Amino acid sequence: MRAIEQALLSFITLFMGKCLKWVTDNQNCLRILQAGSMKENLQNLAYSIFCICKEHNIFIELQWIPRTLNSNADYISKLINHEDWQIPDEFFEFLESLLGPFIIDRFARVMNNKTKRFNSLFWNPTVEAVDAFTQNWHEENNWLSIQLYAQLNI
Repeated sequence: MRAIEQALLSFITLFMGKCLKWVTDNQNCLRILQAGSMKENLQNLAYSIFCICKEHNIFIELQWIPRTLNSNADYISKLINHEDWQIPDEFFEFLESLLGPFIIDRFARVMNNKTKRFNSLFWNPTVEAVDAFTQNWHEENNWLSIQLYAQLNI
């Protein structure tokens, strides 16, 4: 369900006023979005999706399919995102007090960005650009928290 919420937020301008067909191999996701959940965190997520859709006039038609028919999407969902880590906020604030302010986080995602502007390996809500290596880094105080895989691209 988090994927549905993130997709809605990422492509909100494209989805406004549209009817979407969401195909999933997760029967629980389908049931929760249709009827709700007794688990607070899942109910809150379902409610968030409902509110996004209501606010932006989006209708989602949900359809369940067997996992065997969803192999491409299943493969993509299991890709490892090496950007999925971060340094503690306190350490970032310390470094920013010495070297900042940092303007853009070049290797982040919506859940771990340290600055308002950020680049990511994959599309995220509010991402400024996908793939930091395609961007002009001049005249910016860039925050770089680089992992080994990213260093291999430099």
